[in-house]
Amino acid sequence: MTFKVENTKEDVLKIYKECLNSLQKNYPNYYDVVSGYKFGFGRKKTSYGTCYYRKKEIKIHMYLSKVVKKEKVKDTILHEMAHAIDKGVNGFSSGHGAKWKSICREIGCKPSSSSSAASGIVKPSKYVMVIDNGGGYEYVSPVHRLSKKKPLNTFLPFTYLRGRKEETKGKLKVVTFKSFEDNRTIDSK
Repeated sequence: MTFKVENTKEDVLKIYKECLNSLQKNYPNYYDVVSGYKFGFGRKKTSYGTCYYRKKEIKIHMYLSKVVKKEKVKDTILHEMAHAIDKGVNGFSSGHGAKWKSICREIGCKPSSSSSAASGIVKPSKYVMVIDNGGGYEYVSPVHRLSKKKPLNTFLPFTYLRGRKEETKGKLKVVTFKSFEDNRTIDSK
């Protein structure tokens, strides 16, 4: 599986600087908080960005961020800035709570968290969990190693996706990535 690379580190850095300039112009008190944070790149594969309060650092993880639209990268940067602002203004982190959501709306990002699971990005790995819908496979998540609880090519009768219990219970299984590629449904991106 190959991904079309849309964003480079230089692209992300440019977007970060645009966000920082926007804060400086429109929200100087928020800018004062965020400008005290370092910006960098991380290597996580399951999240777009992270705000480290103790280190005062915002990191964007390129594994996922390089294959999404620039609007998503901007939203991620603002999301992490909102965490820094929340901690700086309130003296504590409210996680993804009401105060953080209010800051998100104010600075122009979506007040929600997202991960690779919600993004629709298919991440290549040796094994993947899929929904076997009879006509092909729908991607669920990567599986890094097999276990007795998740044997290869066997339906998992008591496992289901939260929020999709009725349609997924008894239809999940772990297959090789190659098997998934050969049997994927059109809906799987």
